[in-house]
Amino acid sequence: MKRPNPTIRRLSTSSTRFPACHLTPEDEAQYMALSQRLLGRAIAECETTLIDMDSHWKYVRTIPVATSSLKVYKSTHHPSTAFGGAAAQVMATGIVSGTMDDIMTCLSADNSFAFRMNSALLMPKEHLDCEVLHTIVPLPTSSPTSSSTSDKFRFLGLKWGATKWPSASKHRDLCYLESTGVTRTSDAQGHVMEYGYCLMESIDLPAICPPLDQFSIKRVKVSLRHVFRTLPIGCTLVMSHCSIDLGSHASPSTMWMPPDLTTFPHLVSIAAAAEVATAIRLSNALLLRHPTTADNSTTWNVPEFLRKFPRECALCHHKSDRLQKHRVVNLLGSTGIKIVAQFFCHACATPPATPPATSPSSATSPPSPLGPVIRPRPAPTMPLAPFSEMQSRAAKRHITQETFNECVRENMEEFDMIEEDAIADAVTQFESQGVDLSTIVKALDVVHPVLAALKVIEADESDDETCLHVKLVALQDQFKDAVGSSGAKELAGQINGPTILLQRLPVVQDVATRILLLSTLQSMVRCRTQIFLEVQSNDRYTQTAAFSSLKCICAKNEVNKKRLTSHGIIARLVVLFRDRSMVPEGRTKDIADVIRVLTLHDDTTSMFSQTHDIVKLVVEHGVIDAVLPYLRGVSSDPDTLSSWLAVVKQLAITEDTCRKLVAAGILDLLPTFQQHAHHPTEVYLQTLGCATIAAICLRSPANCDRAVQMHAHRAIGLAMVGFPDNVALLRQASLAIRNMVVRNEQLRPIVLEDVERHLRAALPLRGCGDEAYAALRDLGADVPLASIGTSQSANFNPVMVSSNQLVEAIQDNATAPFGEFD
Repeated sequence: MKRPNPTIRRLSTSSTRFPACHLTPEDEAQYMALSQRLLGRAIAECETTLIDMDSHWKYVRTIPVATSSLKVYKSTHHPSTAFGGAAAQVMATGIVSGTMDDIMTCLSADNSFAFRMNSALLMPKEHLDCEVLHTIVPLPTSSPTSSSTSDKFRFLGLKWGATKWPSASKHRDLCYLESTGVTRTSDAQGHVMEYGYCLMESIDLPAICPPLDQFSIKRVKVSLRHVFRTLPIGCTLVMSHCSIDLGSHASPSTMWMPPDLTTFPHLVSIAAAAEVATAIRLSNALLLRHPTTADNSTTWNVPEFLRKFPRECALCHHKSDRLQKHRVVNLLGSTGIKIVAQFFCHACATPPATPPATSPSSATSPPSPLGPVIRPRPAPTMPLAPFSEMQSRAAKRHITQETFNECVRENMEEFDMIEEDAIADAVTQFESQGVDLSTIVKALDVVHPVLAALKVIEADESDDETCLHVKLVALQDQFKDAVGSSGAKELAGQINGPTILLQRLPVVQDVATRILLLSTLQSMVRCRTQIFLEVQSNDRYTQTAAFSSLKCICAKNEVNKKRLTSHGIIARLVVLFRDRSMVPEGRTKDIADVIRVLTLHDDTTSMFSQTHDIVKLVVEHGVIDAVLPYLRGVSSDPDTLSSWLAVVKQLAITEDTCRKLVAAGILDLLPTFQQHAHHPTEVYLQTLGCATIAAICLRSPANCDRAVQMHAHRAIGLAMVGFPDNVALLRQASLAIRNMVVRNEQLRPIVLEDVERHLRAALPLRGCGDEAYAALRDLGADVPLASIGTSQSANFNPVMVSSNQLVEAIQDNATAPFGEFD
């Protein structure tokens, strides 16, 4: 086993430019008490800012970094004199991409080398130099028995740093106390909330860290308080309060042009925390994988123009032309560092899904001063899986079975392990690096059941379908396994399992075997792409299984929808619908579900949608003329009726299609929509009925008159009474009411009488409040304005308060001229 390079371990203990700092226990106790006071002040400031931000802060500018956005504010009150001088008050807040662990990783360092690396990555243009003067509470060493998250980033110590300011003529330095960690507190409702924090408070150490005026570096005093909280969407809410004192001996240039305090590097650099956390992790891994040479130069930094194509990953040496470029740290001499760009594959650049674990063989290794790193044992020399296979939805690494088996054999041959111990060590090694082993068989000379079954199906050329039936049952058992189903599907996709099953489909004659094959394909192709299916069977149950597979293939996949429509799937569905609709027991719900999936724009990865073209193609094949007469006879079947109403709603997206629906007699179906009373518990049917009425009444006054004559508004009111808390139904009902009356003022009193009370009850609900407000406004009702703010606690939940006096309050507080003009 390779151990961490001794040169890297000595970096944290290298010589410093300042004298050694020795604190008495009384001094350390005072600094710890100061950190506690600063933490309490930071939490109180955040709660005060959330309650009334506009009265305390004035917006200055926004700092956009990738997916993050940090807004900077200045205090509206008189500057504080916390340091005895003219100290300005600055606040920054916003949502930063990345987790709280990413941000704390960027800000936590208990040795000078890690401190320099973090600062250089966070502030690449502003950072000059920095030192850890004294450590009071060091960061805990990472171990499998690590304590809670609160302890992982706990640090308290004295630091010095010098930076450039974009708007200052001279460089600035700081000597300060830093405290980092994670704390928990309770709000007014008793809910426990977890906060991360980083506190910086300037201190005076004239004997240890005197001012550096002789080097044209001006000492400033800063009190900076970062507070972080993880949001449910996976990002982190940041709120920072900062007091800056430029000192009483300001230069003449700063008298008429003072530096912009909102550009303070330590305040705004946190916006790039996610990218920097990745750079720190990759730098740690590279420094252990590629030790320095005797002359203190690295062996892995190759100039850009000398790199061969395709490039290879700097960590695993996987060659590909689709690598990602990331900034990493390169060593210069014994203490210097340099930021360079390196290429990494998707698997290495993605952070591990689980915390790194320590294997028994490396448990005796001394901890590295760089923090948690990948195990120092060299990675297997065999290539990982192809790049396209590494891009899983969970963003995990994947390896092949051969790679795992070779790693096990290496443990057995080189370390004289028995097979069980070698397998356990290999599993620990790969899992510690974030590798997903769900598709791997943890044994030598054993083939995965999915792989074995698909190989047999592919090799079998006989007409006997018994063997095929047995192997399909085995595949179904693997796909239904709650623990290993995702791995089984992933493995089936890697060896082209859907193609193997599709090749056997045309030659299978037995109906039961066909249904089993299609259901197996349905379980396998979820989230797979570019698959075409042709059943060529008149058996109803076989067709039903095929429809289920088609829905899975087309759901959220624009490419498969286009492929199917170009092969004439719409015409075949229409013909099949006409055949089934003529039979009393013919089931058409499956056909409606397929058509609805084809006409939905649900692929978020596609920049352009083919929905309008597919809807046009469906209308051209006469679906409207075929479906509307059929709907009159299926009002007693809520499942079928709701499915076809959903199809009608998807078709009514253009005025031309709406005219064709009216010409085909869609308004004559309004009595059918009154069958809501027959299905009072079918919320899905009620919702789609309201949505269909909304589509019919959109921009068509004549349709609105006819709908009210048929008492459609009463049916909508009954639906709202039955489901007063269903946001989707209330939203569609509000849209339908609004479409009815927005162009027909004479209908407003009639409709208002039946729905006003229900619309007012829907106002406070999220997701439908805006639609209900618009419907009441178009009905001419007296609607109070709503003010959405925050509660009196730090739980970040908005609170809506409605009042009829808000108009007067807005006019009283407005600064724009609202006076009358002559």
